[in-house]
Amino acid sequence: MTLFLNEIGTTNNSTASHLFVDNRPFCFVVEDGYRDKKVKHETRIPAGRYQIKPRREGFFYENYRSRFGHKFVPHLQDVPGFEYILIHIGNTIKDTSGCLLLNRKIGIDKDGNYFGEDSTSIYKLFYNLMALALERGEEIWIDIQRNPVITENDLFG
Repeated sequence: MTLFLNEIGTTNNSTASHLFVDNRPFCFVVEDGYRDKKVKHETRIPAGRYQIKPRREGFFYENYRSRFGHKFVPHLQDVPGFEYILIHIGNTIKDTSGCLLLNRKIGIDKDGNYFGEDSTSIYKLFYNLMALALERGEEIWIDIQRNPVITENDLFG
């Protein structure tokens, strides 16, 4: 399974992207904003190609196992300068700490940051697609591209 994350907009503190699964549009992603120098819990991950493997420990794993019966959470491997980068449920940059938050819809909140809606249902669908790919013995990779279409100057002039 191949994922492609294409950044579509960025503000000082948030990033919105479009996620493609096997070359098909799938959902939107909300992340932290870009920083020249990493600030813990406030910086998005860099562009690159990362393998995604199941993680079977930690808060999100225990929470999603309990809530949904999930057997893992998606974990991006070997992200330079970052640890435990997951794909999970969340709607705002307060929910991310560098992770990728899946959402059906995105918008700009009154604070000027991107936010998402309907995260839980799209995450559960993504989990099912990933679980099936893993059952088939497939590796899962994500390519992240950082060339925003919309910048904060475009939004707020």
